[in-house]
Amino acid sequence: MCNTSVTTNWGTYDNWQTLNISTSTPQIAISDIDSATNTITLTPSNTLPLPNEKININELNNICSNIDSVITIKDIKIIVPNKVVEITYKDNTKEKVVCDNEDNFSFDAAIAICALKKLMGNSKCNHYLKSGYKIIDDKEKLLLKEQEEKEIIARKKEKAKLKKEKRRLRKREEQINIIAEAIKRSESLK
Repeated sequence: MCNTSVTTNWGTYDNWQTLNISTSTPQIAISDIDSATNTITLTPSNTLPLPNEKININELNNICSNIDSVITIKDIKIIVPNKVVEITYKDNTKEKVVCDNEDNFSFDAAIAICALKKLMGNSKCNHYLKSGYKIIDDKEKLLLKEQEEKEIIARKKEKAKLKKEKRRLRKREEQINIIAEAIKRSESLK
């Protein structure tokens, strides 16, 4: 193990220091730094089943510094207003997004999705978006099911309340009839 530190776009990391790349990634501990090959070995510091992975620190720095140049917008064409947007990037590649009829058009979302398609590739981006939509759909279905269950419970409570009120009125009517019958009998005895 070397006693050296590594400088990246995120800062300087010494041996065995925990590196938190973002909140969506697990914490990673630097377990070895090879200064001869300029390679670091990252080991998961939690129980997630991730393999040890060697990352060339120069490649990591290049990826981080080159993202801006990869997604630098050269031109934007609105092919169909509030429907289709095509973005041309600095490297002359193009990404196009089409707003679904069920969705509300958002220019910000169109730019973000084009950037995502550029970075991830079209099929991975579509898979990523579909999985997000599935989560939203599942939550909406669960919410609808919960609302339906609440409505069923409310209807049952209302039905029970009406049944109880009907029973109370029937008993009251029976008592009135008994009293009326008793009055008739007492008057007939006089």
